[in-house]
Amino acid sequence: MKQTNISIKKPITLEKIYRVIAIEKQISKALECLGYDLEKHTVTLKLTIFNRCIVSMDGYYFGIWDLRRCTFVD
Repeated sequence: MKQTNISIKKPITLEKIYRVIAIEKQISKALECLGYDLEKHTVTLKLTIFNRCIVSMDGYYFGIWDLRRCTFVD
């Protein structure tokens, strides 16, 4: 992947970092399965409420990732 930007709230703990890395791996795998070459794109993740994550690619909104279902819901 070219670059991943992650937005999380303080306080940052080691457990949160491990969780965010796992989420980033899930989303990266899903984007590759959809046919995107991640070496050419910058992905931004913003964790939100209700176990969802807003995913942007190259500064543009891509979709909402559901952490429970492990799929894009929007």
